[in-house]
Amino acid sequence: AKVLCVDHNLDSAKETVEMIGVNQGTAAAFKADVTSNADLKAMVDDAHARWGRIDILHNNVGVSLSGGDAELLDITSEAFDRCVAINLKSCIFAAKHVLPIMREQKSGVIINISSMAVITTYPYVAYKATKSAMVSFTEQLAYQNAQYG
Repeated sequence: AKVLCVDHNLDSAKETVEMIGVNQGTAAAFKADVTSNADLKAMVDDAHARWGRIDILHNNVGVSLSGGDAELLDITSEAFDRCVAINLKSCIFAAKHVLPIMREQKSGVIINISSMAVITTYPYVAYKATKSAMVSFTEQLAYQNAQYG
């Protein structure tokens, strides 16, 4: 695999690239803020230009307490918006930008990492709601794109 390691902290992405390289893998680092639609588009454009195709999009981001998540009576609008942007909006817009490439290739896989919080008791509002929404979005994405491979 050729991996574009994407992180808001470029040093972290570079560290992952080094780990892949030590194991004779191919990787490049890319800095992106997943709450930025422009950054997500740039990420997809970079991977496509670099390797000519995109076979897998792996969305593995999430924030709860560190994003300000709280129980219902304590949550703020700002914290909720931040969690939605990181946990849900990011995977939707990354998929939006990669989907035309995968449809043209007639193949591709989009993996969205959710959480056990979806099916268990979890006290914090934004994380549970956004990860639950991610599951529904993933189902919709699969149903609407199966015909494209």
